[in-house]
Amino acid sequence: MTPELAAVERVEILTLQDNYIDLTSGDGSAVVQRAIPLKGDQVSVSLLAEHGFSALVRVHAAGKVRSLLFDFGFSQHGAAFNADALGIDLRQVEALALSHGHMDHTGGLEALSQRIARPGITLTLHPEAYRTPRYMKLGESFKAYFPPLTRERIDAAGITVQESSQPRLLLDETILFLGQIPRRTDFEKGAPNLCCEKDGVEMPDSFEDDTALVMHLKDKGLVVLSGLRPRGDHQHGAPCPGGDRRRPSPCGDGRISSFRSGQAGSDPAHGGGHGGHRARLRDPDPLHRPRGGSGLRTGPAPGLHPQHERHANGFRLKIVVYAA
Repeated sequence: MTPELAAVERVEILTLQDNYIDLTSGDGSAVVQRAIPLKGDQVSVSLLAEHGFSALVRVHAAGKVRSLLFDFGFSQHGAAFNADALGIDLRQVEALALSHGHMDHTGGLEALSQRIARPGITLTLHPEAYRTPRYMKLGESFKAYFPPLTRERIDAAGITVQESSQPRLLLDETILFLGQIPRRTDFEKGAPNLCCEKDGVEMPDSFEDDTALVMHLKDKGLVVLSGLRPRGDHQHGAPCPGGDRRRPSPCGDGRISSFRSGQAGSDPAHGGGHGGHRARLRDPDPLHRPRGGSGLRTGPAPGLHPQHERHANGFRLKIVVYAA
């Protein structure tokens, strides 16, 4: 029996770490808001931009606000510094989730968990997030190794682990952790210079641990938040080539569609954001911009409000999506 993802009235995604910061861009909107850290009426501190990603997700339903922290940034202090600068009380966080096991998504785990101050809080992740060694090949002879995520490190931070390659509903079924997203297309190549070893044999890192979160916004559709985007890009709120642009997952394994059946009707994908690594783009109309690499969205996506081309492109720090 397929679990049912509960509808929520409002979704907020607050980016705590990203690759780029511009306090004077002036390109905010009713949906995407730039953060300006103030003390009184003065801008007295800048946010820290790093090659990393972390986001605080809040959902509003039945008079309650539930909060989840998704990814933890690169450095030990960057995302936590930004939370402090923005005056965010992380003690409200009730659950943790990890998009994948790279160091630019796990580095601030300890500092953030200290601010959450909730011993035994549950972190949901794919079991392949512990994969090691992982590295970047720079030429034929040099390998830049990534610091591994270990169970011992998570335990030392006072965090309880829930490993799952399958979809999991979190926070009273208001947030869906997608689990492993299969690659079913020949255009999803991943990053050719990122490798790993299995049983001593080098191979391209296929990112089995890469996943995303999904929220169902009442009367609107799905809000999808991913951390990396090398896997199943067409399944994360974007269609396959030639597919219906209003459907979150018209092809592939239907990981999102299977959870929509019977409880989201024919609602379109309504919003989303991701931490994917892409060159910074300056196109003034991102809804009409073809997506580089995937060739997926070639026209307007009705109702879709991307948070931003994050993790190399934005620090548009907050997206707020309402059901009405």
